[in-house]
Amino acid sequence: MVHRANKEVATECSRLPAGSTREVQRNSAAARIAAECTEARKERKRQKTTAWLLDEFELIKSRNKLVASQIKLYTENKATCIATMGEEAYNNKILELLRKLPDPENVRIHDEDTGGGEEEEGDNDNDDEDSEN
Repeated sequence: MVHRANKEVATECSRLPAGSTREVQRNSAAARIAAECTEARKERKRQKTTAWLLDEFELIKSRNKLVASQIKLYTENKATCIATMGEEAYNNKILELLRKLPDPENVRIHDEDTGGGEEEEGDNDNDDEDSEN
């Protein structure tokens, strides 16, 4: 005879210890699968959060490049801008562009040694404004 736990031929099966019942096996398999699903769910959530943070970082980076290029153009053409708009309007326009940049004190970038490449930005009231030029 062959026993389920011992695949060798056994002459006296009644002396071998009984294996676990179907109910115990099913419960342990269900618990194992639930733990794997929970872990997979956490991993997917972490990946989505990381992807969202990277997308947000790229958006901030592109906005900063746009504002920096606008400031550069205004400073290169300062004389023309002042002649057409006036000095006060020119200064207000430069200040408006500078306000669109994120505050360096509120932006935290974690390096890889401290737990990942997450970027967090503080409250910036001008984030939802579109570029006017």
